[in-house]
Amino acid sequence: MSKKILKIKSAIYIKNYELLITFQDGKEVNVDFYDFLKSSTNPQIRDYLILEKFKAFKIKDHDLLWGDFDLLFPIEDLYSGKISA
Repeated sequence: MSKKILKIKSAIYIKNYELLITFQDGKEVNVDFYDFLKSSTNPQIRDYLILEKFKAFKIKDHDLLWGDFDLLFPIEDLYSGKISA
């Protein structure tokens, strides 16, 4: 059995620290990044609590990222809607 290859098709800012992520298979997941950002002890990650900085995400090569790969999450976690530190 082959493993499904996951790709992000799009991501839309919803509110606060929430994004609606759409995958190539049509699945849509609302992911809230607040708890992850708030609990981080890394100041570079905590900088993304600045909402304007958080909103500056992009899709590159079907991955969701911020800055110069400052934040990048495993696609399986995004697909499940649960991210952790």
